Amino acid sequence: MPPAGMHDGMDRRLIARLQGTLPLSERPFADIGGELGLAEDAVIDRLHQLLSQGVLSHFGPLFVASSGTGQPAFAALQVPAAEFERDLVTATASGLPLLARPYEAVGAMLGASGAQVREQLAAMLQQGRILRIGVVLAAPVGSAGG
Repeated sequence: MPPAGMHDGMDRRLIARLQGTLPLSERPFADIGGELGLAEDAVIDRLHQLLSQGVLSHFGPLFVASSGTGQPAFAALQVPAAEFERDLVTATASGLPLLARPYEAVGAMLGASGAQVREQLAAMLQQGRILRIGVVLAAPVGSAGG
C-alpha cells in the first residue's frame, strides 16, 4: 500500500468497483479480486487500509431512507415487521465485516445461513430498499499516484 494519503491506481479501481454492488456470493472479495487481478486477502487488506485512513466512511449496505426522498442512509428508519429483516438491517447498519465470507459472518450473528443473508439482501436490493452494497467515500480520492 502507498503511504497514508497516497492512493495507487488499484485503490482507485477498487473504490470505483465497490461504488457498485458487492457480489452476493459466498466469497465476494475473491470475486472482486478476480475482476481486478488481486488476491482475496489483498482486497480485504486494501479496504481495511482505506477505512482506517478515512478515505472510506462506510462499507456495507446503503439503505434507502424511509422518508421516500431516495437519499441514502446508513440505517433504515423504518423496516418491515419481519424479524429476520429487522435483525439483518440492525446487524449490517454499521457495515459488513471485512472477512472472506462476510455474509456467512452476519448469518452466524443472526443464527442464519450465509445463503439466507444473501437471499434477503438480494430481495431488498430488488425491491429498492437497498441502493447498493459497497463503499461510501469520505472524501474524493486525488489523482496522485499511479
